[in-house]
This record gives sequence, structure tokens and C-alpha cells, in this order.
Amino acid sequence: MSKALRHTVNTVTDIQTAGRQELSLKDFHILFIIFSILLSIAFGFWAIQYSQENFNPGYYMAGIVSFIFAFVLGVYLYKFCKKLKNS
Repeated sequence: MSKALRHTVNTVTDIQTAGRQELSLKDFHILFIIFSILLSIAFGFWAIQYSQENFNPGYYMAGIVSFIFAFVLGVYLYKFCKKLKNS
């Protein structure tokens, strides 16, 4: 690759990334956990509603397990953020 072409590619790359802030691995982890909590809660509500409409206790149990999972993820998120603050 010629020096001029390499300079052009680097300049375009710099322009494309200008003004963007990169997401750290820790921040991504926190966002992913929050998304997982919200998804688990939404699934729990859906499963319980579906079980009541179709008289299926399996979906009711899946909804309860989903709420428990969301709670456990919330505890994990709290401890993870506390650990980040202390380090």
C-alpha cells in the first residue's frame, strides 16, 4: 500500500471515529446485564399471562423462574457495581 493511500485510509478512519466514545468492557457488561434483567422480567410477565389464558402450569413456572432469575441478576449487578467502585 502506498504512503498516500495509507494516509487517506487513516484519515477516513479518524473522521469516522471522531466524536464517538468507545464502550468499555465493563460498561458493556453492565448494559448487557440490565438488558438481560429487562428481558427476563418481560418474559416472566408474558409466560404468566399465557399460562392464565391457556391453563398451562408449565408456563406459570417458567414465569416464576424468570422472575427469580431477574432478581439474581439484579443482585449480581449490584455486587459487580460495588466491586467496580471499590477497585
